[in-house]
Amino acid sequence: MGRKTRFRGRRPGLKHWAEYLLLRVVVFLLSRLSWNGTRRLGRFAGRLAWLTGVRRDVTLENLAQAFPEWNEPRRRSVARACYEHFGTTFLELCRLPHVTREEVLLRTTFERPEAFAAAHAAGRGAILLTGHLGNWELMGAAVPSLGYPTRFLVATQSNRLVNAYVCRARQSAGAGILPAEYGLRAILRTLRANEFVAFLSDQDAGRDGRFVEFFGRLASTPLGPVRFARLARAPIILGYSIRRPDGTYFARMPPPIQVRTDLPAEEAELEATRESVALLEGVIREHPEQWFWMHRRWKTRPPAPAA
Repeated sequence: MGRKTRFRGRRPGLKHWAEYLLLRVVVFLLSRLSWNGTRRLGRFAGRLAWLTGVRRDVTLENLAQAFPEWNEPRRRSVARACYEHFGTTFLELCRLPHVTREEVLLRTTFERPEAFAAAHAAGRGAILLTGHLGNWELMGAAVPSLGYPTRFLVATQSNRLVNAYVCRARQSAGAGILPAEYGLRAILRTLRANEFVAFLSDQDAGRDGRFVEFFGRLASTPLGPVRFARLARAPIILGYSIRRPDGTYFARMPPPIQVRTDLPAEEAELEATRESVALLEGVIREHPEQWFWMHRRWKTRPPAPAA
């Protein structure tokens, strides 16, 4: 915990500096707003994004496929609410560098916090698994704020300046950074050191994923989280951040998943993946306006069956 991570890459160009300076200005201005002010501005930004049509067709198509029983007005209403939600979430993420650990804990309540204590007492670490619901970064920051050593598995961004700034913001919340390119051994070392590793696992995994049913369609899903849990014999602790009407968050936490050891490895991993995806779908059905429908979740199609 607390070790600084260096990122290599090409020297930043003018575009990268412009992006970085814009981010710093936005973060500074948002830090001067209250949480309620941020929410109001975020909803306004989301409405603008909806009106400009950014990924609007993708969002409506995904909702139509997931909820065929809904009529068009209901789909559009949920889609607009989704844009307002993510406008708010984005601005909240921008202000995280100026949020104290005490404030993080005041804004996030866990349904099953004893799951963290039990996993840490067992000494095998844990896989923390979530999706793009509510404010996942705020929920992630709350776990180390509770005192549990946690690392976020992240992809390194092309803009070194922005990447370093985002990582410093996460580290200021007490979390460690584990770049995805560090690979299998680094993740297993982290788990065997009795630390937690947090994954976002609800986006298209391309041809490297396994196809699991999600809202009635096969979706390419990463097997990495359950594979690491199996190899380290660590529990999978699921948490789904849900925004409440007052702007705070409640982390829904189903009972942890333990990858079975009485099955062949591939079968056990697939079973745990299906279970985690089904649990995520259940929460999304309860709060459809808070999931990232703008993403092409079903972009990768399963291979055609052999003749």
